[in-house]
Amino acid sequence: MLQRLPSVLFAAALFWTTVALARTPDEQLPQPLTLKEAVNYALAHHPSLKAQIGAEEAAAAKLDIARSEYIPRGYVGFQENRATGNVVPGAHFNMEGIPPIAGPPRDRVFDSGVWGSTAGLSLSYDIAHLTQKMALVDASLADRRGTQADVDARLLSVAFGAADAFAAAVQADRQLAAAHASLKRAQVFQSTVGALVRSGLRPGADAARAAAETAAAERNLIKSEELNGLSEEQLAEALGAAGQSVRIAPGRLASRVPPEEASAVSISVHNPSVIAAKQSVLAAHDREHAAILEYIPRIEIATALFGRGNGLFPGGANLGFAQGLVPDTPNWAAGVVITIPILEYPEIRAQADLAKAEKKIASAHRSEVVQQIQTQVDSARTILKAAFRAAKEAQIELDSSHAAVDQAEARYRAGLYGVDPVAESLRLRAQAEADDAVARVDVWRAKLLLARAVGDMGPLLKSIDEANGEDR
Repeated sequence: MLQRLPSVLFAAALFWTTVALARTPDEQLPQPLTLKEAVNYALAHHPSLKAQIGAEEAAAAKLDIARSEYIPRGYVGFQENRATGNVVPGAHFNMEGIPPIAGPPRDRVFDSGVWGSTAGLSLSYDIAHLTQKMALVDASLADRRGTQADVDARLLSVAFGAADAFAAAVQADRQLAAAHASLKRAQVFQSTVGALVRSGLRPGADAARAAAETAAAERNLIKSEELNGLSEEQLAEALGAAGQSVRIAPGRLASRVPPEEASAVSISVHNPSVIAAKQSVLAAHDREHAAILEYIPRIEIATALFGRGNGLFPGGANLGFAQGLVPDTPNWAAGVVITIPILEYPEIRAQADLAKAEKKIASAHRSEVVQQIQTQVDSARTILKAAFRAAKEAQIELDSSHAAVDQAEARYRAGLYGVDPVAESLRLRAQAEADDAVARVDVWRAKLLLARAVGDMGPLLKSIDEANGEDR
């Protein structure tokens, strides 16, 4: 599976994953956890990948079954029995469990019977349907490639899910840090106002207003702590480690906005979802071809080498009471058997129509998948452009709020401002810090989203490596 993936980085990650799969299921998460470690851990432990790998193994087994049809049918048989030998002239249809009796008519005596034995080897091969068998093998091969692509798609989804959940946890962590800073500033401002009120330089209403701002900052901190806890729990689930505690090392996700550069505008030829849909069409086409070939008469080359022994037949080995236990009369046969299933043609025609309809469904599904993925690519590019713009504006907002707070506090202490402008500037700074933290990470999340939509793990892992640069 590794050689199919377009990115050398992804191949290396999957090699690491194969080694990691041998570890115990209760392996603890690295602490603190970097983005790269989060993705690697998810690829090694996420339970959904086990089902996909099982599906790939099943597809490989079905391909082996289809290829086994190339082998001639052959049987080796041996039989011992004890039975009577009364023969009745005339014909009768075969009945399940009723053995045939050969030989001249005998008395109608229900005696104790004699020994009989048969041993032989038989081979047969349908040469007329060799092309049909090849078509069915091609269909199974396409199914296997489609299943492999489904596994790759799931790997891509798990890697993106872990990376996006990590980014969401970084956002929550930065918002929590901003809430702590906001509370600290509110507390400092409340202390300053309290000192001015006690000295009689400011009215008591200012102290009440400052206390209200501190309470609002406390409430915002509580909400931020809740959001941070939930994001860590969701990250643990995305990693396949639900219930374990998570501590993250944000790295560049929190400290640096990636450079704005030209991004992919079309679906990658390596997109696993598109590959899977394409292979479904190829498999449906091969099955339709195989269904049409069922009209061809069956032409079997058959051969057999066998021997029989029977106590009713004089001559051969003289074994007394055990006469017939050993096959002592050899025979061979070879021939060509032609079968024209004329009464099966309506069923064959229906099967061909069904295969044709399934081909149309597969083709329509492929077109639908391409449409959906192209929409995802276009949407992700739009989100990325907006994220870059929002990050720039958030930086301006943050710088301006810092200056506004400094000026408002200075003017308040000088008696030029009331408490309201200062409180408003503190709230604006708190909001600006939270907005900046979210905007920075949103750019990385948009880059990850675009890489997933394009369907190539290379850009995704490149973004992860870039974001991992300053971890720890």
